[in-house]
Amino acid sequence: MELNAAFRKELPAFAVDICLHLDSRQPVLGLMGPSGSGKTTLLKCLAGLLEIDSGFIELNGKLLADTARGLSLTPQERKCGYLFPNFALFQNLTVAENIRCGLLRLHLAAQEEKSELAALLRRFKLAGYEKRYPKNLSWGEKQRLALARLAASRPKLILLDEPFGGLDDELRQEVSGELRLLLQESGALAVIVSHRRDELLPLCQNILRINRGRAEKVLSC
Repeated sequence: MELNAAFRKELPAFAVDICLHLDSRQPVLGLMGPSGSGKTTLLKCLAGLLEIDSGFIELNGKLLADTARGLSLTPQERKCGYLFPNFALFQNLTVAENIRCGLLRLHLAAQEEKSELAALLRRFKLAGYEKRYPKNLSWGEKQRLALARLAASRPKLILLDEPFGGLDDELRQEVSGELRLLLQESGALAVIVSHRRDELLPLCQNILRINRGRAEKVLSC
């Protein structure tokens, strides 16, 4: 597993200008920095939600974007898992249906999909919640549902934007444990945004601090 990226994205006040390298030896990178420093823009560029203005993004030897070649794969083609700060759950779909949206990317046979769904419900402590809607879930349950849907698609690159936002200390520890297990089991590369170093330390091998779109320093964990 390997991610190589060097790109520039112009913003109204500054440009995100960054180089990244992740591999199986150091698969998880934390991102810190002031609000508005370009952290979320960086994630969205990797995911294909924003197009880069120059440079390239390569995952496992496959180009996801390369401005020199006029190439930019769609978010669906990039096989990334993106956790938004507000989870972006489908409010009109049940817990089971939200997770099934992730499974659809795998094109499984009906029985295999049913088995995988049941395993994900158990894994993320959502068994018995299959027919509930997001509005009837607690914040922590919504968090677990968003992670279950992300895990369902078996992404090669996991992008987490403030995954601990809105959680109390007890839930933060619980979600941290879930994330650590998810990252270990998936074998995926990951980039995690947080304002707090103590949230990143248990999960990341390195933490990159950025300000106004540029790397200031790398902190080893």
